[in-house]
Parts: sequence; structure tokens; C-alpha cells
Amino acid sequence: MTNSQSGRPRFHFTAQSGWLNDPNGLLYCDGEYHLFFQHVPPGWGEPRKCWGHAVSRDLIHWRELPIAIPANDDHGPVWSGSAVVDEPNSLGLPPGEGKTLCAFFTGRKTWAQYLYTSVDRGQTWQSHPGNPVVPMITPGNRDPKVFWHEPTRRWVMVLWRRRPDNTQKEESPNGACAILTSTDLIRWEERSLNLGFFECPDLFELPLIDAAGESAATKWVMMDGSGDFVVGAFDGERFTPQTSLLKCEYGPHFYATQTWNHAPNGRRIQIAWMRWMSPGQKQADRYPGLPFDQQMSFPCELTLRATPDGPRLCRWPVREIESLRRDGVTAADLTLRPGEAPVVAAAGELFDAEFSIRPSKTSAGIFVLQAYGQEIRYDAVRGALSCGGKTANVKPVGGKLPLRVLVDRTSLEVFAHHGAVSMAMCFVPGSPRTSLRLSAESSELTIAHKTFILHRLA
Repeated sequence: MTNSQSGRPRFHFTAQSGWLNDPNGLLYCDGEYHLFFQHVPPGWGEPRKCWGHAVSRDLIHWRELPIAIPANDDHGPVWSGSAVVDEPNSLGLPPGEGKTLCAFFTGRKTWAQYLYTSVDRGQTWQSHPGNPVVPMITPGNRDPKVFWHEPTRRWVMVLWRRRPDNTQKEESPNGACAILTSTDLIRWEERSLNLGFFECPDLFELPLIDAAGESAATKWVMMDGSGDFVVGAFDGERFTPQTSLLKCEYGPHFYATQTWNHAPNGRRIQIAWMRWMSPGQKQADRYPGLPFDQQMSFPCELTLRATPDGPRLCRWPVREIESLRRDGVTAADLTLRPGEAPVVAAAGELFDAEFSIRPSKTSAGIFVLQAYGQEIRYDAVRGALSCGGKTANVKPVGGKLPLRVLVDRTSLEVFAHHGAVSMAMCFVPGSPRTSLRLSAESSELTIAHKTFILHRLA
């Protein structure tokens, strides 16, 4: 939560002022989550794009710090990248006030990858004298994601680049993820290439959880900025796909996703830019009367679950959101009938609602949830969950469809089947307060017994 300024999202991160896009440099160190982000302060313009910086102890309450890494004449605008804690002291730097933090990013002027370091908990950053640490491989290569691979005792960088067979002037979204390795964070060697991905790559390991909630194995997940992913194996140099390209997020406003390095207790936490741009649209059209533009999604914890269709990634709001809950409503069976006035579940401003829809056994209707003039619809005949003009195919399991909905002042986020399907969208609110309204079309629907749990958020 940034502040209580009227109209500003309450539990989604926004910059205090100016433009925001890709989350960058996500790391956890000494009790703090660091969130860097693509940032253009008011009046600066794209050529001076920099890394903004915020910290939090709970992923909810964020404190924005001064600009971390500005543009300069050497590398130009500071584009996307990642950050790590140099726990093994691979750089060999002398001890400072804090652990050595290393930020890697793409310099837009040169398409090379740069290393900056901090030894004072991320308060100040210095360019490494060996920059650039990875010269341009192909025009447009970008978005280095760096992490430590313990089995090989080496650092790994995943870098988006053009396919080797692309000799055209324009890049193609059907590019590749290059995997590079290093022992010292300075000298990098390209090891392998995975085709079929676009920018903002990520690569991480997760336990594979079975139907009983147990895990006897781990898998690796390679993901691009859209959140599309492939599950496979990784030996420290090569990623071997074991599934086709899969999808988890279906909403209109979700991009440039990245996960936190070094999150405690093995958690894999993800956040994304809720990209909200239309041709001809201006900042005042999106956030009228407010000093900022764009917002982040709510942080979600990722799990990998075994299903009859193979392993699937699930996204679920981090448990820290519970600290915002102020009162709750738990409803018994609630039957919604066509033609009846919508049931007002609650009035307020911010909500976290969790419930299961049970369609009629004899006919299937359409469930509608409304908030701030926006609709989430589920068509039980088509098995289609819709919001913000986008649709995902979702079938009930055991006669029920479990849903969770987060409502903030300018956004809705929907999670179906415990996060196997998610949808994120932004909107311009029509009023400072709203109510959750539930209704049915075509046929009656039931909110299953004791599963409608709604929390107002502070």
C-alpha cells in the first residue's frame, strides 16, 4: 500500500509520480523485499528511463526510495533486468555496511548487459569497472535474469535474444532464451539456446505437488514476460522442455512478470506490470487527476501442481494480504435466480472474496459479479470465464468452480481453480466506493455452502 490518496490503488504498488512499467531487480535481503521498476519521473522522457526503487517487509506496505540507477551517456536508458545477493562473494568485494547486491540490466544505447553493485542495502549503486559484462550478442537482446545454481556452483543468466536464423531488421516475438553461466559475475559464456520465447525471461525451480499435497520431485519452469511457461529439467547449462508452451494468466493487463530471488522459506513470489495502454489513450484517461501512470499486480506465490493433463503452474495471492482484513462475511448456500435483483454481498472499497459456484444440474446459467461498474462473468454452458474483454476456458471440477477475486480501487484480479487460471484487469473507477453484486442469467446458480468468504480490506 503506497498511500491513501483518493483514487490511488491501496494494495497494488504505484510510483509516487511518473511512469512505471516492468518490475526489475526483485530480491529479498535482510528482512526486506526490494522492488526495482522501469521508471520515467515527470518531465524526464524515455531517453532518461531509470530504475525506480521501493522496499517492503511484507509485500503490502511499500516505501519508495530515491532513483537507484539513472540513465547515462555510456549505456543510455536503463532497461529491464534482475538483481542477486552475492552470498559466495564471487566479486571479491570488501565487506560494506550490508551484503553485496548486484543488479544486471540492459543498456538501451548499446544492447549490452551492465552490472551495478551496492554494499549499503541498496541505498546507492556503483557501475562495475568491467562494464559491460556481456557485450551485445544480437541487436535487441535484453532483460537478463540472473540467479545462483547451487549444484554447479555457478551463476546463471537467462537473456532474451533474436533467433540465430532471424537476419531481418525487425525483431520477432518468436525469439529465444540464451543461457549463460559465470563463476565471478563478470565473465559470462553462452551455453545453450531455447527457442519460442519473448522478452523478460525467468527460470526457476519448484517442487511438483501431487494430489495429496506431497512433493517427491522438483521441476524447472522457463517463462517469458506474458507469463506463458514451459516445464522441464535444467542441468545448469541447458533447459530441456518436458511440456508444450502453457498459459496461466489470461487477463488483458499483465506483462513483464518476474519472480523474487532469495525469497525466504523457498517461496517463489511473482509480480507483473499491469500493462494498461490503448492507442490514443493518455495518462489522464487511465488515472484522472492523479500524478502516476501504471501499477503492479498483487504479488502471488507460485506452486507447481500435478494434474491429469500434466504439471501446471498456479498463482495465489501471498498470505500477507491477510494483514489487511478488517471484517468478514461467511454465507450459507446462496441461490441466484435469473430476473431477480443482484444480491449485494457487501459495500465498501476493497475486497478479497473467495467462493465456489455450483451450476444447476439440469441447466447451466451465467454467473455475474459486479464491482466498480466492471463485470466478471462465468458461462457454465461454454465453460468460459470472462473479464476485461478476455476469456479463459475453465470447467467445473466435481460440479463446482472455485473462484477468488481481489478488488482494489482501479483493478480486479480473478483466480480460478486455486490459481491454475488467473485474470488481471485495470479500469477507471466511476465512484470512490462500490459494492459486490452477485447475479445469474439464463438459469439459477448456487454459491456452495460455507464457501462464500468475503473480507473487506483496510
